[in-house]
Amino acid sequence: MQTGKKQLIAAGALFCALWLCAAVAVAEPLQVLCTTTQLGAATMAIGGDAVAVTTIIPFGMCPGHFDLSPRQAEKLRQADLVLFHGYERFLTTLAASMPDMASQRVDVDGNWMIPTVHRQGAIAVAAMLSARWPELREHFTDRLGQYLQAIDDAVAAQAPVVAALRDRAVLCAAMNSDVAADLGCAVAGIFPRDEGLSAQKLATLISAGRKAGVSLVIDNLQSGGRGGAAIARELGVPVVVLTNFPTPDGYPAALRQNAAALLAALAPTEAAP
Repeated sequence: MQTGKKQLIAAGALFCALWLCAAVAVAEPLQVLCTTTQLGAATMAIGGDAVAVTTIIPFGMCPGHFDLSPRQAEKLRQADLVLFHGYERFLTTLAASMPDMASQRVDVDGNWMIPTVHRQGAIAVAAMLSARWPELREHFTDRLGQYLQAIDDAVAAQAPVVAALRDRAVLCAAMNSDVAADLGCAVAGIFPRDEGLSAQKLATLISAGRKAGVSLVIDNLQSGGRGGAAIARELGVPVVVLTNFPTPDGYPAALRQNAAALLAALAPTEAAP
């Protein structure tokens, strides 16, 4: 009799567990739209299967040169939550005509490719998701911890790059200058996007590069990537093009990809007598 009661209790507990699992499984994921891959990478990592993320601006495009399509505008209207940085001009204009749009600014300034800045942004995203979907707060908190650890691991893997770049004089694209400084470079000059690089500015940068003993030019993928190559040719030094936004593989992977590109660009310099 006692055995039968235990079996009944066990069966009841199993049924409850299965019911709870089924309830979670059928719950529709929160539809979150992110303007950039910086926000998208963090939201996907923290949200997991509980969140369906759509990123509007492709990683290879400058947000300042992005034009929103009517279809994308409708996605903004339908999203449960829209996360943005604050510099997206198209969203500022659109918000006036969409008062019902559930948008929230992730108020973390600075270049999100810098690990300390991205960590702050990820923490802010987790807090916003938890506020919007409080029953999954523990889920978001756990995944945030995993994401922050993945960032720390990618930063640790950058040690050879940091050692190679310490106090190295570089010329750098404007959008990557703070990243270069964070890696320990001595930024001797900053150049604009390709369309803003005049012949006079080019000559000034080349002169400054020679004077500072620049041994590397760092360009930005989202800025065009041709200006840096022209400067590097004149100086006879390597050029590397870094991404200022995460690729579809995510932020930690982008850190590793940028680090690998820097090491590859530095290899000829390090091998030189």
